[in-house]
Amino acid sequence: MQALNDILFARLLLKHKSIVLPGIGTFTLSETPATSQRMGRDFQPPHTDVSFAEHEEQENRLGDILLRDSDFNITLESDAIEICNNYIVGIKFQLEKIGNYHFPGLGKLQVTESGQLQFTSEPDSFNHGLPAFTANVVTKQVAAAPVIKPKRKKRVRVWLILLILLIGGGVASWFFVPQVPENILPLWEKAISIFDKKEAVSDSTTTNLTDTTQNMVVPSDTMVQDSAAADTIIEEGPLTYFVIAGSFADKVEAENFCNNLKAKGYSGAVVVVSEADRRIRVAYQGFASRESALDFLNKTKLSENKNDIWLLHQN
Repeated sequence: MQALNDILFARLLLKHKSIVLPGIGTFTLSETPATSQRMGRDFQPPHTDVSFAEHEEQENRLGDILLRDSDFNITLESDAIEICNNYIVGIKFQLEKIGNYHFPGLGKLQVTESGQLQFTSEPDSFNHGLPAFTANVVTKQVAAAPVIKPKRKKRVRVWLILLILLIGGGVASWFFVPQVPENILPLWEKAISIFDKKEAVSDSTTTNLTDTTQNMVVPSDTMVQDSAAADTIIEEGPLTYFVIAGSFADKVEAENFCNNLKAKGYSGAVVVVSEADRRIRVAYQGFASRESALDFLNKTKLSENKNDIWLLHQN
């Protein structure tokens, strides 16, 4: 015969919901089902509560429950009554001795000062292990799209375009216009003579340049000459120093300039052509010695009041 203890009593109470202990009172189990609100975001788990009353009902007495419960398998009423009495005697003994009896997991039954029985239920006697919770749906904040300011078109300054065109036209005219002003050519010839590593002539602005490429005077029969300037071309001879008055890119212009010098009184004016670099120059006069050429150069500078007159040495 199986004895009844507190654990089995709790199982019977959970199963039958109400049990009457003769001579003590009625224990009733109430259950609250689980609830959810806000589409499941607020959840309350199932809850149980045990209550006690000294009033004894005729139904659901412990002995009757033991007879019909399949877990105990008791067929004799005498056995059921004996098991029930043994359990109730143990409870009453504790109440008389210490004034209370503890049902593990259910609560505590105690005797008050007035001699009444009072039951204190434990919170959630049959805890299902599901705590209550509240969940909130966090919505993601969509950031506002940044405001993109339209870019302003940069204004093209008209004066800048005109300045570029003027500069470009000046550079193009320098390279593509064959006629160069007369007062610039002597300076250009001096610069070229420095890069050609020709010998310096004097301590002033006069320069004696030596042509290392064996410059030759072009014979008269190798050039087309007009009758007015035929006698101005220097043939090969002893004259090797020439006081240069100007340089020209065109032979006709050089001959005209030579005729003008003769008209001014420079009867020895000649057109000098270098065979090496094909440069055309007009000299006031040619000399056989360097000293006489320098003397004539200095006098001519004073008389003409020009500093761009220079000396050419041509073998």
